[in-house]
Amino acid sequence: MAEYQHQQTEKGGPSTSQVLAVVTLFPVGGVLLCLAGLTLAGSLICLALTTPLFVIFSPVLVPAVFTIGLAVVGFLTSGAFGITALSSLSWLINYMRRVSGTMPEQLEHTKRRVQDTAGQIGQKARETGQKAQDKNKSLSKNRYIRRKRFFLGQNLAKNELFDRYKENSGKSSNLVWSITWLTFTSASPRVK
Repeated sequence: MAEYQHQQTEKGGPSTSQVLAVVTLFPVGGVLLCLAGLTLAGSLICLALTTPLFVIFSPVLVPAVFTIGLAVVGFLTSGAFGITALSSLSWLINYMRRVSGTMPEQLEHTKRRVQDTAGQIGQKARETGQKAQDKNKSLSKNRYIRRKRFFLGQNLAKNELFDRYKENSGKSSNLVWSITWLTFTSASPRVK
């Protein structure tokens, strides 16, 4: 840089390219500066004219801007979800391609395990069914015996009660024995 400044002072002024740049860029810069000023003035005038309209129409404009903002956010979100879904599917396809070499062996192993488990479950179900049938047979046999004993005992009790009824039929307590006899014969309890 020091060498550049030394060359400038040695020649006695700016170079031709520097002069041309200043001459060309100065009017362009001035025109752009004027346009910026005009744009600023126009924006301020438009803002001054439209401010009352914004105030009047704000009950409509604010919800409209809010709705449009939500719609834009919704579209952006759905696009992001779509890109995420596509990248996930792409990863899954690549993973399946890599794993496809070991897939038949794993599938065969899983198939054998499922078959073994199904066989074990079937065997357990048969054993459980057989146990239930055996238990049901023994319970029904026990019920038959208990019912037979109960009805036999009930018939003996009825006979004894009937004998007492006959003995007491001529006595004054005939009504009590009749009620007892009817109650005993009509109400037979359930046997389990």
